[in-house]
Amino acid sequence: MIEKVYMENNGSAVFKCLKCGKFWPMKVSKYESLDRKVIIRCKCPCGHSQTVLLERRQWFRKATNLPDQYIQLVSGKKNNMGIMTVKDLSKDGLKVEINGNSTLVF
Repeated sequence: MIEKVYMENNGSAVFKCLKCGKFWPMKVSKYESLDRKVIIRCKCPCGHSQTVLLERRQWFRKATNLPDQYIQLVSGKKNNMGIMTVKDLSKDGLKVEINGNSTLVF
């Protein structure tokens, strides 16, 4: 599995060595404008080399597995309710998985 590394607004990214656990910063601004997946090879100061995916999302996504429930309102009336799991979170949104046979209509 390829590790994800998030680009920061200042054009850098912080890498973590999978061998020694050390962190180190690196300038990656040359990849900001590319509109395709960016996979690069980086080398830790300890000498270990690894492949990473540069993630260019605006906000970091945190993987979760949080049980919750929802109620869907249509014209102010309860239309649907059920159980869901929040799979990941960021400052801008979340990813949910609807449990069972329920469907949400937007």
